[in-house]
Amino acid sequence: MRRCIQATLVLALVAACSSSDDTSTASDTAAPAEASTTTTEAATTTVVATTEAPTTVATTSTVPECSRPAEAGRQDREFEIDGITRSAIVYVPASYAGADTGLVLTLHGSGSNASEQLPGTRLESVADEHGFIVVAPNAGVTKQVGEEGPTGGVWNVPGVPYVDGSEVDPNAPDDVSFLNQLVDGLTEEFCISATAVSGTSGGGRMAAALGCFSDRFDVIAPVAGLRISDPCTPLRPVDVVAFHGTEDLVNPYAGGGPASWGPMTVPDAAAAWASLKACGEPSTEQVSVSVTASRWAACEGDTSVQLYSVEGGGHNWPGGEDAAAARPEFAAVVGVTTQEISAGEIIWEVLSSR
Repeated sequence: MRRCIQATLVLALVAACSSSDDTSTASDTAAPAEASTTTTEAATTTVVATTEAPTTVATTSTVPECSRPAEAGRQDREFEIDGITRSAIVYVPASYAGADTGLVLTLHGSGSNASEQLPGTRLESVADEHGFIVVAPNAGVTKQVGEEGPTGGVWNVPGVPYVDGSEVDPNAPDDVSFLNQLVDGLTEEFCISATAVSGTSGGGRMAAALGCFSDRFDVIAPVAGLRISDPCTPLRPVDVVAFHGTEDLVNPYAGGGPASWGPMTVPDAAAAWASLKACGEPSTEQVSVSVTASRWAACEGDTSVQLYSVEGGGHNWPGGEDAAAARPEFAAVVGVTTQEISAGEIIWEVLSSR
């Protein structure tokens, strides 16, 4: 509109100049015509410069910060995904300010559920301190784990049989799709700037697989579940931070055990991730009496790989509830839960750096 008004004024001035000299010859009138053309072009150039500058300033100065407040507390939620009703527990800490923060998914083990996983990790107390959102989804298939094991949800880990060795039902829910869409919805609901997926045992194996088959996660954090899919083609740079007890009887640190686990040792799985991500040479640190951290830095995409090995530790979440006390009937299986480190705090430390 500004260009049209200025161009009209220029033409009006030219017309006024022409009409004031009735005795001009044809050669005389040709010169003003050239001048008017030149003047119009100059005016047009000026208008472009004038209109572009304010537009640029307005665009950069009016980008709003994310603000999505939410009611604090634990909520049992249902989600319609891929035509199936799925469920999850969503925890919003009172410290969530409605601004940019992180999202941590925590996936339960085989034969368990979200109601057991969330308190067992103590992630809610970590979220209270740091202000991030925690979500514990439920798997879509229910099975009994062994003849005397618990009955509960099991994850559909791509290319891997169920924990009892049976083949995955081809009609089983696609859990990669479920978790991707769950993250998408939560990102729209809250101000999420970085996302991690953790999990225990079968949930840890699922978290590890998401590092190969999903592009929604900045960090994968398997607890008693670090594996690497074959093939594995990460869709984005991802940090890997894993935790495993050397006396894990379910998913042995030295490999072996159920078909869902396989022969690869846990240190070899960490090294395979480091090789895949073209990391530098590893370093080792004794972080506590019983815990050793193996770290690979300078990986592709400015990421890292870390493995926290718990000497004498069992099949449980470091820094979480005492698994043997919580489930006395499985005390001999879950073993000792170390309190020397907090897996939740370490996961948040890695995620917050993203």
